Amino acid sequence: MAETNRFITATHSLSDFLALEIEKPQSILGDVFPVGALGVLYGKPGLGKTWLVLDLCFSVGCGEMWYELSTTQVPVGYLNLELPSWTIQQRLQTLSDWLVGFYFDEEDLEGIQVCETRRQAINQHFHLIPGLQDRITIEKPKDFSDLKTWNQHFGLKLLVIDALSRIHESDENSAKEFGKVLANLDKLRWQTGCAILLIHHEGKSQRNGQDRDMDAMRGTSRLASDVQLVMHLDKQKGRLKLSFEKTNLGVTPEPIWLRLDEDGTSHRVDAPPTRSAGASEGKA
Repeated sequence: MAETNRFITATHSLSDFLALEIEKPQSILGDVFPVGALGVLYGKPGLGKTWLVLDLCFSVGCGEMWYELSTTQVPVGYLNLELPSWTIQQRLQTLSDWLVGFYFDEEDLEGIQVCETRRQAINQHFHLIPGLQDRITIEKPKDFSDLKTWNQHFGLKLLVIDALSRIHESDENSAKEFGKVLANLDKLRWQTGCAILLIHHEGKSQRNGQDRDMDAMRGTSRLASDVQLVMHLDKQKGRLKLSFEKTNLGVTPEPIWLRLDEDGTSHRVDAPPTRSAGASEGKA
């Protein structure tokens, strides 16, 4: 009996393919990060990537705007593999006090209801593993299977892995080795229908202090080429700049400028004046 050729069985004529009713997947963030996609947020250590992504998890859990980008309320899983559990607890408490709305006046009945609605939504949709003692190696069948089962048990549609370096033992600079890590991440999102957001770091090398776009991301270029969304957190002129360096699946949003407060939360600010604008103000 001849073996079935999967390429032949998957082939369509143009007219047949155009006649198919293919449903566009639901987007979790704006129109650039749908369910089942793979994305990465990277930047230098200490800029506030974890704060920012926890803020995103809260917004998705509530289905509310994340700065200027819309979100879809879906179950979110946050896998912390980098910071101690007590640190994550402190940060989540700070964000909860700020985002859930403890600052409403006690006589503001509408505000109290909004506060309670947010709290219930986050408790229902936000699931986290605050800190595992053992390292995860996604290339190992047991670790992959456990991560997949956890994902399916809670019906996650967004999985945040903080940080990428903690789920593998491969050489990040080797396209061949790291390709196996990416292959397992692809298999995980395809089999679960879950979007995966990786938290990653910049490399140590510099290129004359210039903005290097995705070249600044640590490791092989496979990481930038294989994902559908690349976000970069950078510090410029005393402000944080969240730029969208790669958006394969939607219109690229404008950069988001932020200022990090002392308590770790961030708020939206205007972009710094350009050099030409500054010169014009000086002449005036």
